[in-house]
Amino acid sequence: MLSNFAPANKLRKMKKTLVTLFSLFVAMVVMAQTDVIPSSAADSSFIGRFVNDELNIFVELNLRDKNVTVEGQDILGELDGYFGCTKCQHVWPIVAAEVSGNSASIDVVNNHGSEDFTARLTLNADGTLTFRHLEGSTFKLPIPGKWHKIPTKVVFTPARAQ
Repeated sequence: MLSNFAPANKLRKMKKTLVTLFSLFVAMVVMAQTDVIPSSAADSSFIGRFVNDELNIFVELNLRDKNVTVEGQDILGELDGYFGCTKCQHVWPIVAAEVSGNSASIDVVNNHGSEDFTARLTLNADGTLTFRHLEGSTFKLPIPGKWHKIPTKVVFTPARAQ
């Protein structure tokens, strides 16, 4: 009679071992998915304020630490960055960004959450930042009383320290 239970005990031990190994594997995968802070010069250059004086717009970025807040709009929390206008309070928060070398793919949503678009930011050798609208809603800002469409390609210069 005892011999009939021996295979069941072995089967239980085997199941327990497999569950333990699977749990360890899952733990290793989860630990491997943690964020790594990039250390390259290009990644750290996606930090700061860039302006386009002709269009009266700017972009505030920190694609490495993702800790930019919009003054007066704390409800948005910490972001990768945002586009704003020097003549109004309307912003387009950058809600996701993926940096690859000297360029970054970004997802942008207006501060009402009703429109969004995808764009690419490229750091140029002269220190400027080129914005290219790729797809989605029209990028526009209300500059005193009228909606102004922002071109699909805009070059921003680093803001001077004040």
